[in-house]
Amino acid sequence: MKRCPTCDSLRDNRENFCSQCGTTLVFHELKCNLCGLSCAVGCDGSPAMGNSGLLEETVSGGYKSTPGNGHGAFDDCMSYTFSLCEFCLDWLFEQCQIPPRLASYMGGDPEPQDPEVWRSASDRVAQDDWRKMKQEFTDERDKRSRSRSGWRH
Repeated sequence: MKRCPTCDSLRDNRENFCSQCGTTLVFHELKCNLCGLSCAVGCDGSPAMGNSGLLEETVSGGYKSTPGNGHGAFDDCMSYTFSLCEFCLDWLFEQCQIPPRLASYMGGDPEPQDPEVWRSASDRVAQDDWRKMKQEFTDERDKRSRSRSGWRH
C-alpha cells in the first residue's frame, strides 16, 4: 500500500485531516520504554499535543557485538526499537560522563558560534527567570522519576 506523502507531512505537523486523500488521521500516542508513561507533550486535547523525544528509534547488533561471541551487548541480526520521552532523555543525559553537544537550529546556522554548555532541564527551569511553568515542570518531572524508580541497573 502506497503511503500518502501529504498524510506523512501532516503527521509530522500534528494535523488531523488530509485534504489530498481525505483521510482523518488518528494521533498515536507512544509510551516511553524507560518510565512507561506517554511521550506526548502538551495538554490533553490541545493542538500542541503530540509525541516528543526519541521516538521509535531502532538500533541493531552485529556479529562483533554479540554477547559471548563478541565484545558488545546486542545480538547479531536483531533490531531493538524503542521510544524515550523528553524527561527520560534529559535524565539519561544527566548520567553521561560526556555531556551531549548542543546546536541551535534557529536562524539557519547548523552550529552556533559559541555553543552552549548542556544543563539539565531541572537546572534550566530553576535558573532561568523567564520560564513561567516551573511547578508544572517539577510535578511532571517528579511523576516520571517515580515511575522510573523501578528501573533496573
